[in-house]
Amino acid sequence: MIKGLLKDHVPNAVMALWYWLFVRGLQRGQLATTITLSLTEPMPAATLGVMVLGEQLTSSAFAGICLIFIGLVILNAQRFRLHGTKTSGE
Repeated sequence: MIKGLLKDHVPNAVMALWYWLFVRGLQRGQLATTITLSLTEPMPAATLGVMVLGEQLTSSAFAGICLIFIGLVILNAQRFRLHGTKTSGE
């Protein structure tokens, strides 16, 4: 009973949360960040498949997820370098 509810409703709730966060990012982000965010769309589905349904994540899928995260880190690092960050001494 509980496992059936998890299979039916948890993925929908998580996807709804992800899409809400995705839309918020699109509203506030720059073009490069927005494009990269659009590439992350399959990641919640893959994560849910592994965690809830017990699916196996292939090495190429895992490598793709890692590359997307690396891209996000690089974009954020560039943003901090361009705009500068305040330190406590300033």
